[in-house]
Amino acid sequence: GSHWKYHNEYIKKFLDTGVTKVMGKKRELPARRKDGSEFRIELGVWEIETFDERLFCGYVHDLTAVKKKERLAFGIIEASMDPLFQINEHGIIQIVNEAAVELFGYSRREFLGANISIITGGDHAKNHDKYIRTYLQTGISKVIGKKRELPARRKDGSELLIELGVREIKTDHGEERLFCGFIRDLSRIKKKE
Repeated sequence: GSHWKYHNEYIKKFLDTGVTKVMGKKRELPARRKDGSEFRIELGVWEIETFDERLFCGYVHDLTAVKKKERLAFGIIEASMDPLFQINEHGIIQIVNEAAVELFGYSRREFLGANISIITGGDHAKNHDKYIRTYLQTGISKVIGKKRELPARRKDGSELLIELGVREIKTDHGEERLFCGFIRDLSRIKKKE
């Protein structure tokens, strides 16, 4: 990263204007070891007030192990031969694997940030957000924790039969609720029968 080149400018700007991008916050950025190799860190910087001078305290957390686990988790998701989607409580796709891209014909870029209803077939697309809201309000679900056969829709508009399994992902209290959908393409199985 090039942050080290501008480090003194960042401090001067803060001292002159009080405007900061880092002070009192945590952010992830690259760091450099003595040998020149780079690694990711989480950096938190706070100003410590004293009577006669301004001091700054930085807390550095090495994210090497965290990033390794993230790469492993992503690798497992990508290795799945079946499509997988992770959505938030508003139905917005946040994670999608290559199997989903191949089956539904959307690019990863098209999927990410889109509502999951783009692949919902039949009459379910127009009601999908309502299904999520009902579950969030009542805890009653016809899909979460179960497997169901449903129609799905590809980018080209063609429909296929899928088996959908949905699980809620455990998050900390107060955090956005997340869901993971696991899909099996039943159209190939039905053709063989």
